[in-house]
Amino acid sequence: MIRNNFAVITECTVLELNGEFCLALGDAPPPKQQIVNSRSFGQRVTNLKEIHQAIVLYATCAAEKLSEQDSRCPYISVSIATRRYGNKP
Repeated sequence: MIRNNFAVITECTVLELNGEFCLALGDAPPPKQQIVNSRSFGQRVTNLKEIHQAIVLYATCAAEKLSEQDSRCPYISVSIATRRYGNKP
C-alpha cells in the first residue's frame, strides 16, 4: 500500500521504522560537483561595500559546504547582474 501511494523515500522510512535497513552506512551520497550560493537584493544596490559584504558572506557559506564534504575546488565564479526586469530604479 505504501509503495503504491507514496514516494520511495516514504517506503524506506516505513521499512526502517519496522526494523529493516534500506541503506547501508557506506551508502552516503557522492560529493556535489557544484556548490551554488545566490543573493537577490530587494532594492537597487549601488553601495560597493554592501555588494562586497554579500560576496564575502556567500563565498564563506560555499567554503563551509566544501569543507563539510572534504572537497576542494579549482575555481570560484562570481556573477553580478543589474536591472534584470526592466529599467526601474
